[in-house]
Amino acid sequence: MMNIFDHLNDRYIYIQNLYPDHSFFGIFLRGSQNYGLDIYNDNYQSDIDTVVFIIPTLHDLINKTTYNKEIIYLDNSHIELKDIRDLELLIFKANPTYIELINTDYYIINETYQLYYNQIQDKCNEISLVNFDRLLKAILGMMHTYLKKGFNNRIYDVKCLTHIIRFRIMVTYLLQGSSFKEAMTLNKKDRSRLLKIKSHEIIYDYHEAYDIAVNEINSVENMINTYQHTSIFNQQAYDYLYNIIENIIKYDLKQSLLY
Repeated sequence: MMNIFDHLNDRYIYIQNLYPDHSFFGIFLRGSQNYGLDIYNDNYQSDIDTVVFIIPTLHDLINKTTYNKEIIYLDNSHIELKDIRDLELLIFKANPTYIELINTDYYIINETYQLYYNQIQDKCNEISLVNFDRLLKAILGMMHTYLKKGFNNRIYDVKCLTHIIRFRIMVTYLLQGSSFKEAMTLNKKDRSRLLKIKSHEIIYDYHEAYDIAVNEINSVENMINTYQHTSIFNQQAYDYLYNIIENIIKYDLKQSLLY
């Protein structure tokens, strides 16, 4: 298999060629590789799903053009094109699948904006947990979505089951005070179990799997209900990220006007 960074680079070049008049902040890996649940064998090949942040041009700003598009790559994996202006809103909404982007080890940053990326990393966890209560509710909501999506007609999706279990583990660590990156990183024991479920080495019948999923969701609901909601929205971290995004756009505009 190709190195993950080679995959990222190929997709990054592909998007750059599609939008030659734009600059890009970078490309970030999203999904199973970030938690060590990727599988590559004769029976299953994990997708390389990515998010690319595009920087708006002056023309885009004047015409109020934004970018939010899913592109199917040559191998049928997904590249999500997002406007850099949306990053702060995505973080505010506390969707963990977007928060993981600033916590992944797999990314390529446009060298021009490395300084700004470093600034984000300086306060990465504060930004990641900027809306902590909402993050907990978002995770619970995703668990319910996976239950509805993955369990029907007495057939269950092992990926949905592993996501539900993984999210319960994640909430447990978050409520113990772990950073977002620590919480999304599975320990050896949990990773081994989930990989065995995902690869069908551990097989549950439908009722067993459904009971596991429901128990995990109930566990998270109980943890959230008993959690002392002392966390408040971190306005300082939010403003910090907003200013970085604003500076990225300003810098790009200045460079485009110079040339």
